[in-house]
Amino acid sequence: MVTKLRISIVQYLNTAPLVWGFTNGLLQGKYDLSFTVPSQCAEDLRLGRADVAIIPAIEYQRIPGLAILPDMAIASKNQVRSLLIVAKKPIEQVKTFALDSSSRSTQVLTRILCAEKWRMAPQFSEALPDLPEMLQHADAALIIGDPALRTSLGIERKSWHGASGQTVCQAATLGITSSALLYVYDVVGEWRALTGLPAVLAVWAVRRELATPELTADFLASRDFGLAHLG
Repeated sequence: MVTKLRISIVQYLNTAPLVWGFTNGLLQGKYDLSFTVPSQCAEDLRLGRADVAIIPAIEYQRIPGLAILPDMAIASKNQVRSLLIVAKKPIEQVKTFALDSSSRSTQVLTRILCAEKWRMAPQFSEALPDLPEMLQHADAALIIGDPALRTSLGIERKSWHGASGQTVCQAATLGITSSALLYVYDVVGEWRALTGLPAVLAVWAVRRELATPELTADFLASRDFGLAHLG
């Protein structure tokens, strides 16, 4: 009996084009798929519960014995709307910061932005991605993935640009009662402003001994099938 390779997949909308061939195309059924948050994908690969995973880019240097499948990633040159910092005050005034526990790469980007762009050293803590709860206990919150996308869509027509270019909205728009206004920052937009570089957030990683031309070809085919069926 041939054992299917196990693939751990981020359950957010932005990974759908990469896996559409596995979930809806000719590759359906060839692999054993599981869906979870980015930090757990990395743990699945680290602990041997998965053979291939889309992992936060920062985890590639933390997990030994991996190879990256080429020409595929979750990356952005500019604003992405699924990686947000939401603050109860202008970011330079933030003292406490709740970080989405689903994240790994974006946590690191946020820490770099705080140190290098905003020149501050807030107290960081991890929290589940529940924005009202996070902002009950911290001045600012990092949220990623679908929760961040829902936040972006929720304020799209009810916000304005602040003096520093950030997005500002009434806190009540998002059901937040711990502040009158919210200041919203796109992490990739802020990263681009700081470095002039795009942000590579997640990559397909595989145990090095399992990296074959056939495997790479399947993942590229899934990506191409997904891109061909966007919209």
